[in-house]
Amino acid sequence: MNNSDLHAIFFIIPTKNRWNNVRKLLGEIQQQLYGCPYKLFMIIVNDTFYKNSENTIKDIPDIFEYNIIQLKKNYGQRLATMIGVKQAADYAFAKNVLTEKTIFITMDDDGGHPAQALENMIAAFKNNKTKTLAYASPIYTNTIRSFGSSINHIFFRISFRLQPDVKIGSFRAFPAKLAYEALNLPVSYPYLSAMLLSCHPETKMVYFNKHTKMETGAKSTYSLLKLANIWLKLFIFWGPFKALGKIIRIPSVFDDQRYIYRKSTGNIDE
Repeated sequence: MNNSDLHAIFFIIPTKNRWNNVRKLLGEIQQQLYGCPYKLFMIIVNDTFYKNSENTIKDIPDIFEYNIIQLKKNYGQRLATMIGVKQAADYAFAKNVLTEKTIFITMDDDGGHPAQALENMIAAFKNNKTKTLAYASPIYTNTIRSFGSSINHIFFRISFRLQPDVKIGSFRAFPAKLAYEALNLPVSYPYLSAMLLSCHPETKMVYFNKHTKMETGAKSTYSLLKLANIWLKLFIFWGPFKALGKIIRIPSVFDDQRYIYRKSTGNIDE
């Protein structure tokens, strides 16, 4: 794979002490990107309290500079992903690579986001001159996750007037500069896709081989009650009547530090 237009790629992966899954995913990413001409960074967010998380992964492939973020407790995938993106944006800013030529890719650790899709994902940014938000939505075997994705698709089509072929999901890629812009929006209910779409990027749908092997390595923690709670807040703060929610929004950058217990770095300078 060769896309010399890029400076770096940051992968943001939330997990919940599922280190075997993370190791497998890192190995698959390494296989797909081995020999690439740009720097690779890995931000792993452990979304549950575990003091020794820095000792759980000792064999991260050498092609990655990495940072393991240990949270104070389980906050859920939504916030864990936001925290990872904020950490990635802060580092990219410090290293002066917070541009359209540095991209962030968020992935789940349960096998539902195959690394084989990365080639097409990254190709969406080749010679790109605009703010781009690319999604790749695999088919989940879990009924609740599949149902949740369908409802999200309908909600975001109505609220953000997305074209029918763009399906919102947690497997997405976007420039670091777009992430920084989104993270500085005044919000009371941080929801990454809504924040990114509020910056009016060009949206793309990335396709990959339908026969790509996808395995669910961990049971989904989503329930209909949890999904209903998320949809209610999405409707209030990001729906067609979102102006009503502005009265309780806070005009400040997303504060990730209050959630973090410890950071363990590998080759990433503090």
